[in-house]
Amino acid sequence: MKKLLLGILCALSLSMLNVKAAEETPKEKINVYVFTKDGCPYCEKAKIFLNSITDEYGKYFNLVVYEVYDAEWNANENLKNAMDTVAKEFGDKVNGVPYIVIGDEASWPGYQSAFDDDIKKAIKKAYENEDYKDIVAPLINSSIGEKKDEHSNDTIITVVILAVLVGGIGSLVYFSRKKQK
Repeated sequence: MKKLLLGILCALSLSMLNVKAAEETPKEKINVYVFTKDGCPYCEKAKIFLNSITDEYGKYFNLVVYEVYDAEWNANENLKNAMDTVAKEFGDKVNGVPYIVIGDEASWPGYQSAFDDDIKKAIKKAYENEDYKDIVAPLINSSIGEKKDEHSNDTIITVVILAVLVGGIGSLVYFSRKKQK
């Protein structure tokens, strides 16, 4: 019986370690999307600006650039359609590129340096928002037919730990019964 209680205490300790590990996991970066066209000078300026703020803001975001018009694999204009779908979702009228999107509440059809401070604020706001929602990824994935892996590492780790705990408890019960006989 003592071994069974010891096993249960060990299992509880391990589950507490899992909770602590989850608390210490750094927050996932948000995505900043830029729809571009090769040779577009405003697109280049937008990408240069976003790359220039990575020292200060890089811990908050991943830069995701989609070539809308000139990509060879994009012959059927799936990304152009996806950009239009995203713009429609935001209520934006997009007549060209660049088109910059952050989270579910900030977008810029076009780019000029006057947007820089607003873009930085939107990046930080989206990162700090507990209810952050990336509306672009699902729209892109459905437009170009990619499927995103729906299992996060946290889920896999939790399942493995639970399996070990259940197996450990089962073993303790088995061996404690065997000794009692």
